[in-house]
Amino acid sequence: MEEARAANTAASWEEQLGQVFDYTAWHHFQVNVERGKGLGWEKLTSKLHGALSGGEKAIALHLPLFAAIAAHYQAVPLGPRIILLDEVFVGVDTVNRGQVFALLAALDLDLMLTSDHEWGTYRELDGIAVHQLETGLGQDQDDAVTSVRFIWDGTDLVPDVPDVPDVPDVHE
Repeated sequence: MEEARAANTAASWEEQLGQVFDYTAWHHFQVNVERGKGLGWEKLTSKLHGALSGGEKAIALHLPLFAAIAAHYQAVPLGPRIILLDEVFVGVDTVNRGQVFALLAALDLDLMLTSDHEWGTYRELDGIAVHQLETGLGQDQDDAVTSVRFIWDGTDLVPDVPDVPDVPDVHE
């Protein structure tokens, strides 16, 4: 802030604060991609990004973010390491999704996601809980919404049925 003030510009306090907190002035990110076409690593530019498939675009943008998040979380190793994503990895094929989930596990990141199609049942994951939202499960077919839980154990997706103790019938 002192440097911004010393510059003696006519900028307002808010503008000076914006300049101080603009990380692009002091930190540079560059993403490189290797597409397996014999071209080696290429700088990800807008033009190259536009030429990628939908899945390649999603991966090229997600992976640097995951790496940055993991690096940030290293400062607090016992803190929560949660990432929340909506409609994750749309357009990414099944093989690449499994690899991305393996990377998230290797980075020790906890992913909570919403999706109408993604259940996370990849051999790269040794376990995941899935909550499927359901409506109309009661006899009255009411508008209630409940969560049906499934567990992926790395091999099988099974319903997670809790042990419910026998409840005595009070009408007997």
